[in-house]
Amino acid sequence: AQIAYEANYDQLTDLPNRRLLLKRLRTTIDLCAKQHHALLFIDLDRFKAINDSLGHDIGDRLLQSVAQRLLNYTQSEDVSAHLGGDEFAILLNDLNDDANIAAAQAFSVAEDLRETLTEPHLIDKHRLHTTPSIGIRLFTHGDRDAEALLREADIAMYRAKEKGRNAIQIFTPSMHMAVHERLTLENDLRQALQDSELSLHFQPQVRANGRVIGAEALLRWRHPQRGTISPASFIPLAEDSGLILSIGDWLVETASRQLKKWSELGPGYQDLKLAINISPRQFRQHDFSERVISIITKHAIKPSRLELEITEGVVIADIEDSIRKMEHLREYGISFAVDDFGTGYSSLNYLHRLPLDKLKIDRSFIRKVHTNHDNATIVETIIAMAHHLELEVIAEGVSKSEQLHFLMENGCQTYQGHLFKPALAVEEFQHYALEQNGIGTKSDYAETKEYTELLHTLDI
Repeated sequence: AQIAYEANYDQLTDLPNRRLLLKRLRTTIDLCAKQHHALLFIDLDRFKAINDSLGHDIGDRLLQSVAQRLLNYTQSEDVSAHLGGDEFAILLNDLNDDANIAAAQAFSVAEDLRETLTEPHLIDKHRLHTTPSIGIRLFTHGDRDAEALLREADIAMYRAKEKGRNAIQIFTPSMHMAVHERLTLENDLRQALQDSELSLHFQPQVRANGRVIGAEALLRWRHPQRGTISPASFIPLAEDSGLILSIGDWLVETASRQLKKWSELGPGYQDLKLAINISPRQFRQHDFSERVISIITKHAIKPSRLELEITEGVVIADIEDSIRKMEHLREYGISFAVDDFGTGYSSLNYLHRLPLDKLKIDRSFIRKVHTNHDNATIVETIIAMAHHLELEVIAEGVSKSEQLHFLMENGCQTYQGHLFKPALAVEEFQHYALEQNGIGTKSDYAETKEYTELLHTLDI
């Protein structure tokens, strides 16, 4: 009896395991006639962050709490299962004969479950919040492959995560194509790292007097068949697949190598700084700071010329660990900027504790800063707050002279955006930096006429 139990039930939650779920699923497929049934695949969003920060004991008890809620909610004829980790499944039996009505029934159950699981879990002294992403696969007697049904419910769940998590998606055949495309792109990205298809472009960061102080290094992928692939298409994929760790190391390595080259080129280049984006998964590596220092030391560059950009969500996930890593790197001379500031938590409670050097105002606020009162108020507040905290502030996405005028008048002294230049290949950036800083021949000032006229108007 013990062997049979351990073979069919999860010892942590006492729910049926994957093996027993598939057995029940096959039975349902064989017995059902016209009626529809549904398989719900449930994954807890950001469970790993709770597990890593509070420990596996708290994580296990959270899983037990989720399992109990599933049992309390489901009917006796349904099956709730723990598939492993933070993945659960529910087999809903005896839905309507009509596919549309059955889909509505399954979605309604999933929505109720979503609300149930979103309620906070009280474990010890912790009030834990987690949300589910839920995929639904409807089926009838004609669907005979239980493993395929579970796989397709899993695919729908991942589509829910792609939609922003805490969401529900019903499987459709077109999702198969999306998964195939995703796998192809992931394999191509692995090959891109080996074949040197990735490169950096550099968007100038400019002071109010027009001087270029450095650039933000932006990742580009030139696919041999597909051409240029947007980072918005491959960075989330890299983050989910774990490839972002290799890409992150490559980014720090390539940026350091470029800074080394500029040091060797002489005046006009030696003081240029580079800002690079650090992904959440990369930053959460236990040895992240040691890896960065190792790369910088190998290239013998001045650490103060490298700036790491992180988002608010990254640091807030584990504030103590974030402070430890940032202080370690700052002691070495590396600076930090909070990217996309204003779109996340924007909490003074954490902001004053972090060893930061700079805030970057998100482009979404800059876009209408000269026409929208709310945006203007937010930007004014961010600039004033940064000054009180003795932080530098930089505005990204500056594309109009009216935006620049507003920022200058409110004390923001560093900018990047298309009003100056878009992201440039390294040779173009070097040429632009030399010209703007008064070292090269200013042959293309006509391109920046709007900007230079504004500087003259403001007497800068």
